[in-house]
Amino acid sequence: MKVNASVSIKLTQLGLLIDKRLCLSNVEKIAGVASSKNIFLWIDMENAPYTEDTIDVYLDIFNRFGNAGIAIQANLKRSENDVKRIAAEGGIIRLVKGAYSEKKDIAFSRRSEVTKNFSKLMGYLFYKSAFFAVATHDEQLINEAIEANKVHKKRIEFQMLMGVREELKRRLV
Repeated sequence: MKVNASVSIKLTQLGLLIDKRLCLSNVEKIAGVASSKNIFLWIDMENAPYTEDTIDVYLDIFNRFGNAGIAIQANLKRSENDVKRIAAEGGIIRLVKGAYSEKKDIAFSRRSEVTKNFSKLMGYLFYKSAFFAVATHDEQLINEAIEANKVHKKRIEFQMLMGVREELKRRLV
């Protein structure tokens, strides 16, 4: 039986807190099996102390296997540079607002700032990425993505948590 599936992983569950090389070795095994089965691998982003290592591991995996994407959080001030770095290597991004409470010096604290940054990053992806995921329940941002895609005609995917905004999901389909 063939299943259209993807897998999401968190690197701290795969050894990142112990050793970055150990983590990479574990992710390589998962990415290899996923690639052989034509399963897409999403690497979730965790809180800010792990951002740099997560991106490094992702880019290593992406450049070797190609079947992977990474979540980038719009609430972090560094995310614009991260998006540019990943897009420059052809990487695939799942743009999220961010669920972790972070320090004000590294993250936007107001919801309106996060939304504004999400919009900015999404706009960049429309110009620089062949495929990306818009992972939000924010109808304003979803509508913005729909309108932008009428011009850019990119391959985008809307992603939402199970059980949240079910009526919106049905309308999108």
